[in-house]
Amino acid sequence: MQATPRRKIRSKKIDELELRYQEPIIDLLRHLYYDQGLTQLQIAERLDVPAGTIATWMIGLGINQRAYAARAAQQLDAWARRLNAVKDKHERTGGPDEQQLADWGRSS
Repeated sequence: MQATPRRKIRSKKIDELELRYQEPIIDLLRHLYYDQGLTQLQIAERLDVPAGTIATWMIGLGINQRAYAARAAQQLDAWARRLNAVKDKHERTGGPDEQQLADWGRSS
């Protein structure tokens, strides 16, 4: 079994789980969270640890949380649509006026 890349986390419980499941904790958490679609609470119950511990491990290991990733993707998509609309308008009109630039700056 390969050593788990760990940031800020290390515990006997992790060592125990890696031994029991014969895979690094990062792979185990990814499998349960992404592949099986379990919540952090469900993972905690299955692994017999507090839910806060699962959240801490996931953050420490750099595992993106589904809800956060979905919100971030929506925000990026909204910004991309807005930028494309501004670009299209400016290509048609020859560029922004001073008020448009001021409004853009305030909404950032």
